[in-house]
Amino acid sequence: TMGGALILVAIVSGTLLWADLANRFVWITLAVTAAFGLIGFWGAMSDRLGRRPVYVAGFFVLAVAYLLYPTASSVPELTAYRLVFGVALAALTAMLSAVAADYAHEDSRGKLTGFSFLLNGIGAVLSFVFLSRLPAVFAAQGADPAAAGRYAYWTVAGVALLAAVLMFGLRPGRPEQVR
Repeated sequence: TMGGALILVAIVSGTLLWADLANRFVWITLAVTAAFGLIGFWGAMSDRLGRRPVYVAGFFVLAVAYLLYPTASSVPELTAYRLVFGVALAALTAMLSAVAADYAHEDSRGKLTGFSFLLNGIGAVLSFVFLSRLPAVFAAQGADPAAAGRYAYWTVAGVALLAAVLMFGLRPGRPEQVR
């Protein structure tokens, strides 16, 4: 969208003008932020292809990111996997509001959108509370700390794959076809 593009231009130009460009973490942050600029791309793709394929792709790419992230052996490799994660989050962020808008009747759209984002926030908190304990669970079962961390990431990847499968339950077709 135009607003998203303007925000990205402001962030990128401000960073290039005033940040310490010798610091590699400035570039990492800039790249991950730019990946969120794909929200508009994913929104446009969902208008062309339908919500379901973009939601499925978003969760699948998220699963790939969680599978790869704990295998990184260098900062550049970790950055690349973080970019994959950013691409997935852009798709999922675009789809959350789009699907909520598509499924609601006009008189209850605001309620559904508010409720959807409330549940999104609750889900994020619960995911943090429960999933952050996974390394300790795996360690208690005998895994060394590094393996326990990998197993935790891979478990979350499995949850993302399950979500991708569940998204096949969405109505097929482009938005104008499902109303």
